[in-house]
Amino acid sequence: MVTFYHCDRAESERKETVFKKQVRVLEKTLTFSPLCDEKTVTQSATIQPPSGRGANTTYEAEFIQLVHEGHSQMMQQVVENEKQRQREYEKFRQREQCRIFCERYNSPLAPYTQVMQDEAARVGTTIYMCPAVAFKESSMGHVCFRPYNAWGLMGYWPGSWEEGIHDFYQFLWDWNISRGYAADGGYTTPNYCEPWPGSWAPEVDAHIREIQAIQVAPYNPNP
Repeated sequence: MVTFYHCDRAESERKETVFKKQVRVLEKTLTFSPLCDEKTVTQSATIQPPSGRGANTTYEAEFIQLVHEGHSQMMQQVVENEKQRQREYEKFRQREQCRIFCERYNSPLAPYTQVMQDEAARVGTTIYMCPAVAFKESSMGHVCFRPYNAWGLMGYWPGSWEEGIHDFYQFLWDWNISRGYAADGGYTTPNYCEPWPGSWAPEVDAHIREIQAIQVAPYNPNP
């Protein structure tokens, strides 16, 4: 039990109950928005008490009092919970954008957006590269020069789409990222598609922008 000092046990228990209730109310008042950065989340959680019952009410005064009685760590937990929800939403949003993009072109890659995201994180690049390059190199996996090789990778013979996605991101690491090139369409050109450096990257960039423009409805993974 959290102990509130300068009061008896019954009063401490009552204040603890009230405080926990206010924390739950606060969590519900935080607006979950993918546009909300960590600074904004922190400010909204630490400065603004729960509203809706009028200003300067006993409710809000007691809430602020409890915060200042040494239990700001509970408020910090609320902030961390919200930041985590923001991070989870951002990963969800990117997967959904790629899934919608793949389905828009009836691509066999559509079910593998989680694999794309995991492999992209492994090598430190963006999930968007996988479908964008696949669009350029094989019309989204419809015209592969080798099975499960939608990215025009010479010397790779993947046995499944999962293996193909792994090979693609490994290629980005081996020939671009590990050599200091940024892992997006504009800077993979020197080692990805040397014969056509003038047109390849701008086209891939255009596909990335198309994916990023796809709207995904917000959701709260932990309502």
